[in-house]
Amino acid sequence: MSKIKQLNVDGYTYDIGIKEVAKVADNGFYIADSNDNVALKYDENGLDAAKVSEHLKSLLMSSGGNPSINYDIVSEI
Repeated sequence: MSKIKQLNVDGYTYDIGIKEVAKVADNGFYIADSNDNVALKYDENGLDAAKVSEHLKSLLMSSGGNPSINYDIVSEI
C-alpha cells in the first residue's frame, strides 16, 4: 500500500483524504472505496468513472460536450 494525503495538479494542492492506495499490476491509476469498488480509473484506454454526477454532466455540456451522448451507470458506489 502507498500513502497519499494530497494531490498536486497544475500547481494546485488538494487534500483528498485518501490514506492508502493499493498498488496494482495494471498500468494505470485507480481510486477505490473502502470495499475495493473502483470509482475512478485512468489507464491506456482513457478515463472511466463508475458514476457521473448531474453536476459533472452539466460541466461537460457547458464546455462543448455532445448532448446526444448517453451516460450509463455501471455501478452504484
